[in-house]
Amino acid sequence: MALSTREIIDLSGDPARGAADLARFEEVYAKTYGQGIHWMAASARPLLALFGNSLALAEKLKANPWWAEEIMASPYASKRKPKPVLASELSAAIRDIGPADEEALWRALRSFKYREMIRLVGQDLAGSIDLKEMLAEWSDIADTLIEAAYSHTHQALSDRYGPPTTTAGVPCTGAVMALGKLGAQELNLSSDIDLIIIYATDEGGCARPESMGLTNHEFYTRLTMELTRTLSTPTPAGFVFRVDHELRPEGPQGALANSLPAAERYYQYFGHDWERQAMIRVRPVAGDLSLGSQFVEALRPFVYRRSISISDLSHMREMKEKMDHKATFGHGVFDIKLGAGGIREIEFLVQALQQLYGGARPFLRQANTFEAIDALRRSSIIHPYAAELLTSAYSFLRRLENMLQVKDDLQTHRLPADGANLDQLARTMGYRNQKPGIAVQKLTANLARHTAGVTRLFRAFFEADYDLMELEEAIRGNLAKSANEEEEADSLAWFKQQELRRIQHLDLEEKIPLPVALRKLSAVADVVVKCAWEMAADGLASRYGQPRHESKGRAGFAVVGMGRLGSQEMDYGSDLDLIFLHSGAGATDGQRSISNIEFFTKMAQRIISTITLPTRYGKAFQVDSELRPSGQSGTLVASLESFCHYHTSAAQVWERLALLKARPVAGEESFLKEVGIALNSLAYKHPPPPAELIRTEIERLRKRSLDERVKEDGETYNIKIGQGGLSDLEYVVAYHQLCAAHHRPSLWRQNTFEVIDALLKEGVMDEEEHKALLDHLFFYRQLMSRLRLLTGRSTDSVGFKAPYIEALSEQMGLGSPAALREEIDKRRKEVGELYSKAMPGKTQL
Repeated sequence: MALSTREIIDLSGDPARGAADLARFEEVYAKTYGQGIHWMAASARPLLALFGNSLALAEKLKANPWWAEEIMASPYASKRKPKPVLASELSAAIRDIGPADEEALWRALRSFKYREMIRLVGQDLAGSIDLKEMLAEWSDIADTLIEAAYSHTHQALSDRYGPPTTTAGVPCTGAVMALGKLGAQELNLSSDIDLIIIYATDEGGCARPESMGLTNHEFYTRLTMELTRTLSTPTPAGFVFRVDHELRPEGPQGALANSLPAAERYYQYFGHDWERQAMIRVRPVAGDLSLGSQFVEALRPFVYRRSISISDLSHMREMKEKMDHKATFGHGVFDIKLGAGGIREIEFLVQALQQLYGGARPFLRQANTFEAIDALRRSSIIHPYAAELLTSAYSFLRRLENMLQVKDDLQTHRLPADGANLDQLARTMGYRNQKPGIAVQKLTANLARHTAGVTRLFRAFFEADYDLMELEEAIRGNLAKSANEEEEADSLAWFKQQELRRIQHLDLEEKIPLPVALRKLSAVADVVVKCAWEMAADGLASRYGQPRHESKGRAGFAVVGMGRLGSQEMDYGSDLDLIFLHSGAGATDGQRSISNIEFFTKMAQRIISTITLPTRYGKAFQVDSELRPSGQSGTLVASLESFCHYHTSAAQVWERLALLKARPVAGEESFLKEVGIALNSLAYKHPPPPAELIRTEIERLRKRSLDERVKEDGETYNIKIGQGGLSDLEYVVAYHQLCAAHHRPSLWRQNTFEVIDALLKEGVMDEEEHKALLDHLFFYRQLMSRLRLLTGRSTDSVGFKAPYIEALSEQMGLGSPAALREEIDKRRKEVGELYSKAMPGKTQL
């Protein structure tokens, strides 16, 4: 049922003021037209929504009641007005205004602006237009007004001085370039507009002798001043836009207008990093648009470089720190533009990612923030959840910005300090409730939710693993919907399956390279383990209290990833190799106190059961904890002290090799750092066993696997642990790393691809061996991934009579199973030779 006029006013931000303004408007309207306005008409409802929400626009409507009639009669009363229609309407309004009639022009421009603002804001408040579309249409309105003012000013100056020309006698055209939110076509209602004026050339001048040799530069400088005065001078009818020229070359000290060649030279030789980001959103809006497009294209190499260096990332970090300082300057109420998680942080993050990747990916070069976020999502640079979070937050904040500003037509970004104004803002935003304070609570809760999510992503980009942080945001958002522990386990398994499908799609479509796919799969496992630890820690602490040492200090716990998880090379179907460590003896501080070892054992058991629990979505992962000290016969959880003692006094060589892949993945942050230092010391800093002993142990492990686990015939190959397979290659890398890492910190890394590169840089292997190892590693890892995807199983055996073999051959880029067999035979032989070279006297294929 449609709401009555009174009900709509009662739902506004300030119902009392809205009712009073409405009564006065109805009185003026009746005097003008001799009858009352029909508010129940669909075209009138957006106008009604202004009263009580925008005091400034209600005043404009009372002063110009015929605007209401014009808007209601328009076919665009409740939908977007196309840009050509806007241009046609404004052109008709100023057609008869002569170049010298400045007053009439100013009045017409301001009238057009406020009439269109009333139409557009009414649609927003009535819910008939979404935020992105509204910002785009308001930008169209701004373009139309700037074009009209520019054309009129250009003509007036040309009449006075003669038109500017080149030395060849052809017109010297100019263009108005918009930056910032207007350049991005997402202008807010009371924003400044950032403009740069360019013109074709400094060669030439105005045509009339009486202009006394006015140069093209002087002409366009005067045009810039006149255009700015026309748009920004306050009059009784208001102003068009405040104009800012500080983004021009050399800033406030630079020339007001620049020729195209001069501007190109400036950015090529003197452009600053902040200007690179500013120019992401440059767009021609008036004058010679083709000249403006030339300017945009000329800036592409400056804005989007082919490669980004470490120093470039440092500059971005410095810019971010300056933003932080500016945001914290001042006190009191929250600034939705400069505050943490606000508009500026979203724009900065998106633009930084565009700069990092836009040099090689032209489709990322989007001026509009919404379109840029979507392009980053489609190119898999940001996670779909992060894209949704950023888009949702940006939409919320930009609409809040508009509603803040539209009340009094003031450029403000700070939330009201007093409760009454904050309540009005909340109600204008749509948070309506009869109970006092509820609207404000809902608004501030949503603001906190959006800004907190943005802050985490923004900081992660500069301070942590951005991909991992995105995944953590996504999985926590999904877990928040769970009602109990069973649903939480379901949620983990569902999340893992969803992410696997997403990565699989990117992998098969070759949108990401193989090492990136493996790292993304590992990141999924990381966040699943981390969430399982958090769930276990929260559940146990609520029952037993927090674990503490005898000194009363908080006891720590860490989950350490080994094998493929530790090296961040998880494949489809990989198990998780985990070990569990704690910081030492003590007891929990709850009423049902238990010892730390009992508490942490329960924690490890819960983590394993949560991850491995069969759900309707399957298991999240299978877990193997046999790499702990003493294997199956050892305790599930060990203290860090006993773990270090074991590995320095009793561990076997194979356990030292296993430590090369060890990496902390979940637990208390401070204890994780302590564990990371200890693992580095045990794996790399301690002197390695003698090389012959390492080779002997590797050969023993290899022979045991071949004897006990490999079952090959002429039609089945085990590409992992069979002779000349992936394990042989990894043994070669591990042997070189363990022998050389003692005095070479660059080798203190877990990822096999990275270790091979580091071994080359350290001179441990030559370029030929490096190239061969990498080539074979890529081949085997890709073959294993494709095999597991086709079979749906965690298998390492290729069957040449299996039904999938044709598809596997095709996916590997080989024309037939015979060609695949030939390729594998060749590589098994070559890897066998690499193994024999590294392990002299050992078995060769």
